[in-house]
Amino acid sequence: MTSTGRFTSIRRRMMPEGVPQSLWDYATSDRLAEEETAYFADHPLCSVDLTWIASVLGHGKGVVADLGCGSGRASAVLAGLGWNVFAIDLSRPMLRTLQIEQESRRKERGGTIVPVQANLARLDFLPAGSLEAAVCLFSTLGMLPDRTVRRRCLAGISAALVPNGKFLLHAHNWWVQKSTSQGRRWMISDTFRRLAKAPDFGNRAANYRGIPGVRIHCFTWNELAADLAVTGFRIVKAISLDAESARDLGPGRFIRKFRAGAWLIEAEKIGTKNANQDLEGA
Repeated sequence: MTSTGRFTSIRRRMMPEGVPQSLWDYATSDRLAEEETAYFADHPLCSVDLTWIASVLGHGKGVVADLGCGSGRASAVLAGLGWNVFAIDLSRPMLRTLQIEQESRRKERGGTIVPVQANLARLDFLPAGSLEAAVCLFSTLGMLPDRTVRRRCLAGISAALVPNGKFLLHAHNWWVQKSTSQGRRWMISDTFRRLAKAPDFGNRAANYRGIPGVRIHCFTWNELAADLAVTGFRIVKAISLDAESARDLGPGRFIRKFRAGAWLIEAEKIGTKNANQDLEGA
């Protein structure tokens, strides 16, 4: 092996578990953290999902985890409703931005925000039954690299929730790719990866805000429903979103499975799973 090859191999082994190099580059970027709030200020999803979590969870005095919190837009809303928030993110720069931006608003909130740097692939540091609710927005679950890691994350969330605790999730629909010729070609190649049980099936890489190769997983509805069910969740309600405007496309199985660009999913814990067990074959 060449020196370059050895360096690459060692660097890969030094990555946090379940974190590819592109995601690590994203998580360690000071530039992206500094730009985060302004970059998403006019994104249509960012008003839709915050209104949604406020309507579902309402005012509370319990504990909620904001998983993949970024610069804290959801954490701020939840704390304003009286919730005590664990704002969890892999990115230290994002958490630093959160602290700076939220410090001036601390007296306006009813709840407390506690920043926590952690890897969503390993949530077993959260005590069992310690959360009344958890939110995971803006396709954060889809940034985890394969199904085993995503299910481990979901199992960790399930274990940390109280019985019937709420879990609010945003995820992208695989079928959204059908709208472009490039997307349709990707769907064909991804179908073969799924049939071959390739670990990276459903992952589409793109240059994201100057970071090359950032992968986002696109779920089929049946795939996501199975992942939630096997990790102890029941889907209460799913909102099908338009890919561009994030408007509600309305009910219906066909819309949910094939027309939605993404979903906002309200789920609740119905059982207990071991967050450390291997769920790959479930």
